[in-house]
Amino acid sequence: MKLFKRQTEVDFVKEKMVPPGHALLGEKIVSIPKLTPAMWKELMRTLDKLPMWIMQILSAPTLEDLQVYIVGTIDVAFDELVRVASVLSGLDEEYLEYKAGANEIYEFLRLTAEKNDLDKLAKNVISLVRARFPEETNEAEAMEN
Repeated sequence: MKLFKRQTEVDFVKEKMVPPGHALLGEKIVSIPKLTPAMWKELMRTLDKLPMWIMQILSAPTLEDLQVYIVGTIDVAFDELVRVASVLSGLDEEYLEYKAGANEIYEFLRLTAEKNDLDKLAKNVISLVRARFPEETNEAEAMEN
């Protein structure tokens, strides 16, 4: 969603200088990586607190707790997203923190997810879990309805 419809000259130049399969992070053009098993392992080591915070948001008992968790998550999320982008791009965390825009980091991660078809991967993992534990997933679905 573009808040401002008019494309600036800077946006136009960026669009023209970044080749397909690449993204701009700060002043550097990086390729969108293929997520290999080795890279997945490195990413899992990188994600430290974010999964815990997401679970806390989803299970917040009150609106006040939810607000506290969201504020805490934003702080943690930025740190961890910078780490993830660093692992995926090969750029220094410090460089990304001070030179790359939040929108550039988001776009790089979005393109990485798109290239590696992470939606399909998530669906496949869910179907594997359901096949392995059918009674638990049926109970969970019943509780949701």
